[in-house]
Amino acid sequence: GDWSFPTIDSIITGNSFTVVGFMSGMTLDWRVRAICSGNQSVHAYSTLSTPCPDPSGLTASSITGNSAVLTWSSGGANSPFGYDVDYKLSTSGTWIHSAYVGTVTHTLNGLVQGKIYDARVRQECYSFDSYYIQTQFTTPCSIVPNPSATELKTTSAKITWASTGAANYTLQYKTAASSTWITISGITANFRVLTGLSASTTYNFRVSATCTAGGTTAYSSSASFATYCNSYGNNSQEW
Repeated sequence: GDWSFPTIDSIITGNSFTVVGFMSGMTLDWRVRAICSGNQSVHAYSTLSTPCPDPSGLTASSITGNSAVLTWSSGGANSPFGYDVDYKLSTSGTWIHSAYVGTVTHTLNGLVQGKIYDARVRQECYSFDSYYIQTQFTTPCSIVPNPSATELKTTSAKITWASTGAANYTLQYKTAASSTWITISGITANFRVLTGLSASTTYNFRVSATCTAGGTTAYSSSASFATYCNSYGNNSQEW
């Protein structure tokens, strides 16, 4: 092979020699021969590899329904290269390459609520890479924020809420005087029109979300509305 880069050509009188300045993860060939009076031996050959240290302490934090922040510590590699970051669903055998980064943090985006994810990181070095380190985390379902009642009439009302990207929603309502909730489940839109209500009555309502992967959030804080009273006027909202 080519011994021109880099070549350390030194004559030593002992049986050891220290070489410095190599990068992590380098595979090196080396050879040595004896210099005798008037002649020299053939070379003896061998190969060595400088280690590519594993990173450590991989954790996931700031986890939301669709993102998570990964952080880890450097293994101290003497390398100008960065890190490979992969992730996958815990039920999948296929890793998704998220990024090649030069820092010890990375944000995963585009995740799905209520899923268990695996994440892994490795250090890239000169000739070969470190082993992967791995962690696991679960994305939460997002609680439905502040549902509201609109289009109030004597016997109906429209309940709306902000979409959280859930698979479906469950709406519960009852009269303020009752302790029994009426449940409507499997709602795929972010609203529901309640009909068959009683006039001049105060109702409480609340909404929960069911994630795509299963699992249901707690209910939102209970809110209330009051239906209009019966009248004989000409206000169309009263009929």
